[in-house]
Amino acid sequence: MFWKSSKSQENGKDIASWSITIRLVVLYTLSAAVILTLTTGFLYWILETNIENADQRFLNDKIEVLKSISDETHPGFERLKEEVQWEVEAYQFNRYYARVLSSNGEILIETPNMSSILPVSIFSRTKDGIQSAGDTREWKSADGEHYLLMSGQVAPSNGGDGPRLVQVALNVNSQQQILADYFHALLVVLGIAILFSAAAGAFVARKGMQPLAEITETVKHISATKLQERTQPDRWPSELTTLARAFDEMLDRLESSFNRLRQFSADLAHELRTPINNLMGQTEVALSKTRSADEYLEVLESNLEEYNRLSMLIKNLLFLAEADNNSRELSKKELAGRDVLEEIVDFYDLLAAESNISIQINGQANLSADPGLLRRAVSNILSNAIQYAPADSTISISLYRNNGRAHIEITDEGPGINQEHIPKLFDRFYRIDPSRSTELGGTGLGLPIVKSIMELHEGDIQLSSTPDQGTTVLLTFPAN
Repeated sequence: MFWKSSKSQENGKDIASWSITIRLVVLYTLSAAVILTLTTGFLYWILETNIENADQRFLNDKIEVLKSISDETHPGFERLKEEVQWEVEAYQFNRYYARVLSSNGEILIETPNMSSILPVSIFSRTKDGIQSAGDTREWKSADGEHYLLMSGQVAPSNGGDGPRLVQVALNVNSQQQILADYFHALLVVLGIAILFSAAAGAFVARKGMQPLAEITETVKHISATKLQERTQPDRWPSELTTLARAFDEMLDRLESSFNRLRQFSADLAHELRTPINNLMGQTEVALSKTRSADEYLEVLESNLEEYNRLSMLIKNLLFLAEADNNSRELSKKELAGRDVLEEIVDFYDLLAAESNISIQINGQANLSADPGLLRRAVSNILSNAIQYAPADSTISISLYRNNGRAHIEITDEGPGINQEHIPKLFDRFYRIDPSRSTELGGTGLGLPIVKSIMELHEGDIQLSSTPDQGTTVLLTFPAN
């Protein structure tokens, strides 16, 4: 029982693994076979019915002729004798027999040798044994001959010796042979037609599946270094256009992702190379000769700064990787926005005071956000503003709600940013002035991290700036 179940499952898997072309050919062939079988069967039934009706009309006509003759005269009359005994000889292909019986069943006249071939008893009888009239039946003789039998009753108008019974029979072997030949011919034609349908179905299916084959060939040429290949959906059938366009859109996304990955890898190598070279150079210089404890301590302190920079870089990269993979879980809470901003400003007050920069908080609003990520996003923006803002300037932080959404707007009076740089500011490792950013300890990951944080919150970040007038960063959080 288990073997049967496993066998059926294997057969199901084999069928499920058939190609679309094979499935189309099989379905087309089966459909054509059913239609052709029904059509040939209907044609055979029409021919058989027509032949049977023709035979029955022939026998009916003969009975009517015999009735007419018997109604005119007595059984010995020459016209009846001619019809029954000699007229049948004129029909070579429709061999028929005729017999006239008296009311008591006595044979009055019949076709020569009819009794030896077609006894009276084989014709239809009623329950009481009396011959019935008007019935038709088929009968097969001992030598394999097929006959169609019919009987009819005649009541002469002059009374005579009472009603008579007319029996006629038709040898239908030729008709049976015609039907048999026609049936065999239909079988041959049906077989050829099914084979032709299968061949036509295979041709049509292959032509119909040609676009998929071309798409497959296009896909085969796509690799990590050849993502520019496209399927050109405009020349495909409408059923495949949507698929081809979706595939091209996927390739666009992959190409964009690979390009960003290449750029990210190059930037990462560049960022790691600088601190590592610094560490190696300082260490080689320290080991080139014996030095004092103070000198070794100075080298270690310098190395520690580079280690801290590497640690921060790795930490930021790990955060961005988690954000990209949506593996960072948010712990959203309903927060009083002003309280959070005041905590952040308190932390940066000392740093801002060194340049005599004042930080002002305006407005108040609640928002739903992850407290740690919110502080990190605002801190990144605020630390940039303090680094680039001129002395004796003001940094303004506005908190408000609009259309149910919470907004945090941070504006400084710094040197501003040229418009060509703004679209690139959210790219990883991008710096407007790489040398100055490095001196200030920047890694070019601050704004990309803020963008990732806002995307995790399903929010938005916008940056606008005017040279020599300052920069504004707007954080928008979704409605609660």
